[in-house]
Amino acid sequence: MSCSISGGRIWRVRYVRKQEIDVAGYLGPDERVKTRSEVAKLRDGRYQICRLQEMEDVHNANNRWEVAATLNLRLGTGPGPFWCVPAAHASASLTRKRNEFPCGGLQEFRLVEQRLRASGRSAQSAWKLFTAGSVGSQALLGIPILESLRSNAALAGVSRVWPFDTGSTATPSPERGPCLVHAEIWPGAFPVHHHLHEVPDAAQVWGLAERFAHEDAAGTLGRCFEIDADEVTAREEGWILGA
Repeated sequence: MSCSISGGRIWRVRYVRKQEIDVAGYLGPDERVKTRSEVAKLRDGRYQICRLQEMEDVHNANNRWEVAATLNLRLGTGPGPFWCVPAAHASASLTRKRNEFPCGGLQEFRLVEQRLRASGRSAQSAWKLFTAGSVGSQALLGIPILESLRSNAALAGVSRVWPFDTGSTATPSPERGPCLVHAEIWPGAFPVHHHLHEVPDAAQVWGLAERFAHEDAAGTLGRCFEIDADEVTAREEGWILGA
């Protein structure tokens, strides 16, 4: 789930259409990623990892298992780092069981997730694709949606992705003029107010939107965009807003 903040308003994005994720546009069929800097290119602020093709489909189907398997192969790390799929979609490059980490120089958890887990909040790994609480599939499907918004002709000139485009800063938007800041959120980082909605996930997202709206009105939202980490980590791994 992505959260976009613009002009004091917080917009939420749901993924509802069939999505075909194409990774071939970034890496050739025989290319492998070998160095840390090359791995970073797969996750940089330009989101060149994939392109999105929208197709109408009442079943909301997608090809995320194929994409994860392809990325594992192109990272050249064996069966991983992506893992946990239904048995019917398991393969030599994408397994049901957790892989050994570090995997190809990649940790199981980003720094922000490590800190959340150390504080007792059970943030899951972005490499885990399936079962309750997993976020990997949402990331694979969400990043193309984000890129389609970011590159939209009407939005490209005012869009910034935090912290990849902005860095760690209390002022991710300019003083004047329109600006659309796209930020990663994880509602599980904060207490859930179940009275807001009968569906727990909806209550989480609604509560987080209200939290950020109140902070924006109080003039304190900017501190959520400041990251207690070095700039390289922030720009390579990203961060969770308010974590």
